[in-house]
Amino acid sequence: MVERPGYLRLLVDEAPLPRYDEVLRDAAMHATSAVGREERHAEHELALQLRDLMERQRARHEQQRALVECAKELADVRTDPDRILTLIVTQDERLLGADMAYLSLNDDERRETRMRVMVGARPRSGRTCRSRTEQASGGWSPPRAHPSRRRTTSPTTG
Repeated sequence: MVERPGYLRLLVDEAPLPRYDEVLRDAAMHATSAVGREERHAEHELALQLRDLMERQRARHEQQRALVECAKELADVRTDPDRILTLIVTQDERLLGADMAYLSLNDDERRETRMRVMVGARPRSGRTCRSRTEQASGGWSPPRAHPSRRRTTSPTTG
């Protein structure tokens, strides 16, 4: 008989979620009583909670690492402002798992918004996009601070 891994092994191996359900099915099948099945379900639930906690901590660690990286750039007074903004937008794109991200600036006098920094976008012509502030750019309408009707991505990433 092949020994199936327990929940601790799955946690250490960062196993995909379906593996936890496989372990539960196998354990429940071999449980000899209703109490045994309830215990297996409780262990399963606890393992999923721990997995979720570990994932949140991992994401938080990545966010803190990105913040430290940006802070180091900001502390260097010789750093070009465009380089800092590009770093911030790049970190935003990476942390959110987005295909692209941008930072736009509003010109209230001209009632325009223009792309200041854009990462991950193709074609290159989109990087110099200007539009009326009433119009959505990349699915997000900055002056209204809510998504446009045709939003296709996260509001924070464009």
